[in-house]
Amino acid sequence: MRRNRLKPIALCVALLLLAAAAASALDKTEVLVVYNKSFQGSKELAEYYAAKRGIPAEHVIAIDTSTAECIERVTYIDTIEKPIRKWIDGHEPALLKIKCILLMRGVPLGIFRLKDEKTETAMRQAERDLGAVEPLRKPLVDEKARLEDEVRKDPAKSAQIEPRIRQIDAQLLELDMRLSWLGFLRDAARRAWNDVTEFTDAAVDSELAVMYFENHRLKYWMPNLLHFSNLTRPDCRLFPKTFMTCRLDGPSDALMRRIIDDSIAAEQKGLEGVAYFDARNATIQRDAKGRINLYQVYEELIRRAAKQVEKTGMKVVLDTKPEVFPPNSCPNTALYCGWYSIAKYVPAFQWVKGAVGYHIASAEATVLRNPKTEVWCKRMIEEGVVATFGPVSEPYLHSFADPGQFFPFLLTGRYTVAESFWYTNPVDSWMITLICDPLYTPFRRNPKMTLEQLQEALKPVPVQ
Repeated sequence: MRRNRLKPIALCVALLLLAAAAASALDKTEVLVVYNKSFQGSKELAEYYAAKRGIPAEHVIAIDTSTAECIERVTYIDTIEKPIRKWIDGHEPALLKIKCILLMRGVPLGIFRLKDEKTETAMRQAERDLGAVEPLRKPLVDEKARLEDEVRKDPAKSAQIEPRIRQIDAQLLELDMRLSWLGFLRDAARRAWNDVTEFTDAAVDSELAVMYFENHRLKYWMPNLLHFSNLTRPDCRLFPKTFMTCRLDGPSDALMRRIIDDSIAAEQKGLEGVAYFDARNATIQRDAKGRINLYQVYEELIRRAAKQVEKTGMKVVLDTKPEVFPPNSCPNTALYCGWYSIAKYVPAFQWVKGAVGYHIASAEATVLRNPKTEVWCKRMIEEGVVATFGPVSEPYLHSFADPGQFFPFLLTGRYTVAESFWYTNPVDSWMITLICDPLYTPFRRNPKMTLEQLQEALKPVPVQ
C-alpha cells in the first residue's frame, strides 16, 4: 500500500522538475551539430542550420564516416561515437552544457546486428551440411512414384518391382532420420548465433544517446532515463548522461532545408490545423477469454490521445475503421498518429507548414535516402512533415512513445519537438530515430495546453 501511495507523489515531483525544465527549454547553445565530411552536402547543410538557428560555430563538428545508411558496429564506434566523445571530452564544459546532438544528412542511420565469427561459421556449416543432403530425397521419391505407377498400370510386374520399392522406402527412412538430425543441428546452430547477435542492431541516434554508458549490454534495449517517469529515480544521478539525439535526414538536402525553414516559419506563426488519429477500432477488442493484447492497448492510447487533444479546442478527426485513412481524406493536417500499412505510405494528408506526425509500424525509417522507397517517415518528409520518428528495424510496439504523452508535451508550447520526444520515449539503445529540427517548438506562440493540463494528461490510467 505504501508503494502505491508514493507513485502519485513521485509523478508530481517529476512534473515539477519538468516544469522547471520548461522554464529554460532546449537552447541553441545546448545543441551539438555533427556532419559527415565524406558525404557531399552534409557540411553545407550543417552550416545552413547553424546559421538559421544561431548555433555557435564551435558546436558544429565534422566526423569522417561511411556514407552508407547502415553500418557495422565497429564502424559506428570508431568513426561516429569515438570522434564525438573526443570532442566533448576535449571541451570540458561540453559534457554539462550539451544536451542534444543533431546528426546531419549523410551520417549513417542504422547499425547492423553484431557479427560473431564462431557461431556464424558453425551455423553456415550446419546449413551447408543440411543443404547437401536435402536434394537426395526428391529423386528417391520420384522413382518410387514412377514404380508404383508402373505397378498400377501392369500388376503382373508387382513381384519384380516391389523389392525395389521396399528398398527405396528403407533408403527414405534412413535419409529422413539423417535430415531430421541435420535439421536439429542447423536449428541449434541458428539459436546459438541468435543468442549472441539477435537484437543487437540499433539506430545510430539511439546508441549515441547512451554513449557514456560504458559496456552497456547491446542485446535488446535499456530504459530511457530522460523519460519523465524516470526523473525521480533515486539512482538517476548515479548513471552517465543521456543525450537527446535526432537528425535532419532524408532524400535530399533541399528537403532538409525546407524542414529547417518551415520549422522556423511555423514556430513564429504558431502551428494551426487539424489533428488526425487512426486507431483501427472504436473500442477495445477482447479475445474469447476476455483478454487484450498490446495492440489493443496501443489503440486505446491513440483514442485517449485524440480525446486529450480535442479538449484543447483543436479540431480532431479520429478514425476507428480497420483501414488507414484513404488517399486525399485529411486536409489541413497539423498533427497525426496512426497505423499500420507497413512500408507503404498512403497519401491521405495535406500537411500544413510545420506539421508533426508519426506512423506506428515496423519498418518506417529503415531507409531515408532511397528515392523509390515508400516507408512512412521518408514519404511524410517528402510530402511536407517537418518532424517525425520511426524505427530502423523491428522495434516492437513498446518502444513507441505514447501519443497521449508526446502530443500534450508539444501542445504546451514550452517544449521543443526533441524534448517532447525524449521525455516520452520509453527506451534507448534501440530502434527509433527522430527526424526534426530539435529546437522546433510549434506551439510556442499559441499554446494549447497548460502545465496543469499536461500533469492531468500524464497521470497513469490502466487500460482495462
